[in-house]
Amino acid sequence: MLRRLTSRRTSLFWKYTFVVAIGVSAARGVSGGIQAWVAYRSTRDDLEIAQQKEAQLAGLRIDQFVGEAARDLASTLPADTLDARPRPTEEWKTEFARLLRQNPAITEASYLDKDGSEQIRQGRGASSSPLTPRNRSNEDFLRAA
Repeated sequence: MLRRLTSRRTSLFWKYTFVVAIGVSAARGVSGGIQAWVAYRSTRDDLEIAQQKEAQLAGLRIDQFVGEAARDLASTLPADTLDARPRPTEEWKTEFARLLRQNPAITEASYLDKDGSEQIRQGRGASSSPLTPRNRSNEDFLRAA
């Protein structure tokens, strides 16, 4: 009888041990899962904030670059350059050459007549001779202007 009681206690001991081990493992698994989820959300939020700051900084740099290019353009070309009077082709070529020389950010300059046909195009290292005229009147940047 003592032996039977002992084997029953041993069997009961292992049953309780197994149940407690499963309970502890489940609790640790749930806790680890929650910690992983919280860490993921925190990292994602931090990354989103960092990307927003980088985008703002990039926007600021682009804005500064465009502002500097506009100032350079205004200071390079005389005030009467864009007036309505016709200019000789050589005068435009001279102005474009000076513009390209003084402003490294500008890589190409074109003169379009009132119909949108390209009359002169000059770029860095490119030939300044008149190229085959292109009709650019249908391009978006002209329709917006």
